[in-house]
Amino acid sequence: PLVSLLATLTQARSSAVRGDLLDVGEVRGAVAEVEKANDKLGADLHAEARWQTLEKQIDGVLEAKLTGAAAYQGYAEPITAVRALINKIGDTSNLVLDPNMVTYYLADVAMVRLPEVLVSASQVLDLTYLAGDDPDFAATTQIAVARREVGQAAGAVNSGIHKSVDAAEDDRIGRGLVGDLDAFRIAATEIAPVNVLDPANSGLDVTTEFADAQRLHRSAMRLATMAFAELAGLLNDRQGRYTSRNVALYTAGTLVVIAAAGLTWQLFTRRHHDA
Repeated sequence: PLVSLLATLTQARSSAVRGDLLDVGEVRGAVAEVEKANDKLGADLHAEARWQTLEKQIDGVLEAKLTGAAAYQGYAEPITAVRALINKIGDTSNLVLDPNMVTYYLADVAMVRLPEVLVSASQVLDLTYLAGDDPDFAATTQIAVARREVGQAAGAVNSGIHKSVDAAEDDRIGRGLVGDLDAFRIAATEIAPVNVLDPANSGLDVTTEFADAQRLHRSAMRLATMAFAELAGLLNDRQGRYTSRNVALYTAGTLVVIAAAGLTWQLFTRRHHDA
């Protein structure tokens, strides 16, 4: 739910920057989903305090009803805080440090790279709108940097998914992700051409950037949803194997104890008989 909240906040910021009607209900709904997760897992993940602070930041920016450049700056704080909380949970849960390569790459894609794509793509859109028809050098540079960050993160998504598939013993793992990669790559390339510093790729058009950003947003969220589903399946399977192994070890241990007790009893009765 945190990645969904991040995606919702980036879209809310873009709407606020343009002065469009803000769907506060959608943001509140995304917050409510995180609240449910926090009630269940917040204490275990040491995330409760950060979430309470973040929730207040989101309330504050919604109540401020910012527009234009003020909205771009105002939403930066909660957006950055959401990303930090995602990273914190990834570290606390050890998902992004998992020794299993399949799990590691999927977690990196879902919790690090795709959030980078979502945030950087929204920055391209918002900065393009704020730059207007005649952007100065500073604005053009900011946009170029954001576009390059989209390209780098999208490349890491592509690489991570392929590496997770290559590392998997089960050829069913990642099949759906690979199938959706083409659409994701195309959408990312529209915003971040291979060489964003090429003058031929420096044109800025708000309408075009908006359509491109929406396509990339949808594609990135679809990949994130599928990556988390794959992760959940892998972790559930691992937990099942671990539980089964523990039961087997417990059973074997119990049998050893019973056998040892029986042997001890036999030795005792034999010695008693001899005596």
